[in-house]
Order: sequence, then structure tokens, then C-alpha cells
Amino acid sequence: GVRPAFLYSISFAPVIGLRFFDRRLLGPKTDFEVTSMTGGVHIFYGSVTARPTPSDRALEVTVRAIYNMRNDQVFTGIGYASDSEKTLEIPSRYGIEALDTGGRLTWTVVPAVFLDVDTMLGVRRYSNGTVIGTEQPIDEVYCGRTLTGQCIPGTVDPVRVPGYHTGTQFFRAAADLRFDSRDNWFNPSSGGLVELGAQWTHGFAGDD
Repeated sequence: GVRPAFLYSISFAPVIGLRFFDRRLLGPKTDFEVTSMTGGVHIFYGSVTARPTPSDRALEVTVRAIYNMRNDQVFTGIGYASDSEKTLEIPSRYGIEALDTGGRLTWTVVPAVFLDVDTMLGVRRYSNGTVIGTEQPIDEVYCGRTLTGQCIPGTVDPVRVPGYHTGTQFFRAAADLRFDSRDNWFNPSSGGLVELGAQWTHGFAGDD
């Protein structure tokens, strides 16, 4: 089937698009979904999720990829400034291109007890943002400055905004144990959910 998709958060541009889903494309009781949304030339969200294993199997595999491009993200400093300097940390807008790929392995140990193992590879690249309300692009708020304090057009201070020019790339692994006795995951009338998990993330290719 195909359904409309819409997302809006206050102070950010709305996005609208379509979600395609098929429960039989990869076999009976499998799952395949594609979502595509846009909010203009500089805003796009796309995701693909596939679960080629039937939902009634004790061992389920899910793979996914998400691409997100937006130029309306908010940066207000990284919080290391002293109290007297925090007045200088004002909102600005920046752009981001993010790609996340990964997968999940879910094992039904016994009924209502699940073990999940996740992996994710993430890449981020940053750029200048757009004016939204009174909030200016990041290269006007956190610009590099001359010795006289003048803003250098088209620059971003690498000390105040570390990682802006280089981007970031990381690998993440996670595991969690779930006890889920709900009679219905979407509209439960009885049961409960308890989850204990841990995540580990580390940069690669020179990203510290």
C-alpha cells in the first residue's frame, strides 16, 4: 500500500511525502517499507527498511538505511563556555547531510523475552543554514573573525563549532534485553514492558 507521510516540528520546516509498504514482497509475513519526504530544494528525507524474515520466526533480521538532508538545524554552542560567556551562545541555523545504515537481529529467547543486537554506521556533513525568524545562518553567528573582531564572510570558527568543516563518521553497536508481556503492542490493555540496554559508539577514519 501507499500512505501519505507528514512531519512538522515548531521552528522547523514541515516535510510531506509518501510511504510505501509491502508485507509480502520479500515473502509471507515479511516487511518492506520506503519513505520519501521533502520540504523544499534543501530538505529531503528518505528511508528504506527491510525485514526478510517472517514475523513469527524466533530469529528476525531487519536492515535499514536513512538519508536526511536539511538546512534548518539549530546550533547554540556546545556548552563549554563559562557563565559569563554563555550570553554569546545564540541560536544559529546550519545544514546537515546524514546517512545512517545498519541492521538489527532479534532473538525470541522464550515467549515475551527478546534479545536485540543493533549495528549502525553514521556519516554527517555540515553546511551553512538558512534564515528562520530571527535566527541567522551559522556562518554569520559563529563566523571566523579578524584580529579586530570583524566577521570573515563565509567562514565558521572551528574552535566554537568543532567538526563543522570535517564532518563526522562513526560506528555504533547496541544490545538490549526486553521483557514484553503486552497483549497488543499498539493498543495494550494489559501487560508491561521492561528493557535494559547498552550502546557503544566510536569514530573512524580519523574522527575522534
